[in-house]
Amino acid sequence: MTQTATGDAPVAALPQLSDYVKFEKLAYAVPTFATLVEVSEDTIRRNIDAGALTVRYPTTAGRKPIVFIEDAVEWLRHLPTEKPSAA
Repeated sequence: MTQTATGDAPVAALPQLSDYVKFEKLAYAVPTFATLVEVSEDTIRRNIDAGALTVRYPTTAGRKPIVFIEDAVEWLRHLPTEKPSAA
């Protein structure tokens, strides 16, 4: 447990993904990441285009974006918790 800045009651820290899973890589290519989280590559690319999922571009050509584990966890934590209703 950690304490607040004012020294009040202790606050529980959020569990980190590394508490549950040991990754072999620090980042994944989009197709590999899509397979890892079991969603389509199109779904991942739509989230990237919408700005919901951050990617990095390791080459100056910018042709192969990669997803850092930290960005993946952030995206996963912000996914809806309820099933969307049919329109």
